[in-house]
Amino acid sequence: MWDHIAARLTTPAQQASKPFGALRVTNFAASSLGRWWDSLSFWRITGIATSLASLVLLAGLAASLMRAPQTPIYVAILMTENSNEPAALVNTFADGRAELVPLRDLAAPEGRALQVWTLWDRAVGPRPVGLAPVIRTMSLNLNNLPTTGQGQLFEITLEPKGGSPTGRPTGPILMKGLTTRAL
Repeated sequence: MWDHIAARLTTPAQQASKPFGALRVTNFAASSLGRWWDSLSFWRITGIATSLASLVLLAGLAASLMRAPQTPIYVAILMTENSNEPAALVNTFADGRAELVPLRDLAAPEGRALQVWTLWDRAVGPRPVGLAPVIRTMSLNLNNLPTTGQGQLFEITLEPKGGSPTGRPTGPILMKGLTTRAL
């Protein structure tokens, strides 16, 4: 019997040398915590859950940044030819996008269209970047063109229904303006 009692008793030095998980805890809550703390499954699940939460937060941040309004780099105020009043804005962005924003209503007569042009180099000549029967907010096609720069001309002309047949402006200039650095 003495051998049995001696085997169950340990000296304080022996208890201190045992790892944390090997200590016998009598409190149920502490016992559960000890079992979780030493459980590989618990740490795997915790790691996966925190990784998923991080991915969800990262996706939300990326989506909110993509929806955030971007500030234009260059702005052109298109003035009417006759009254020299602002009629439209062209905003160009760092990612190469450009948009036309009308400030007043303007529609082409029956069988005609309004065509948007840009001129960045007089040796190359103007290039068409948009066509519509009515001036409305629209994206301009600046693909395959150099990036927009300071003093680049944008203009709107009155052309046949499908656009200029020559690839150059043929109709009267309705409004035009030069780009300037946005504030």
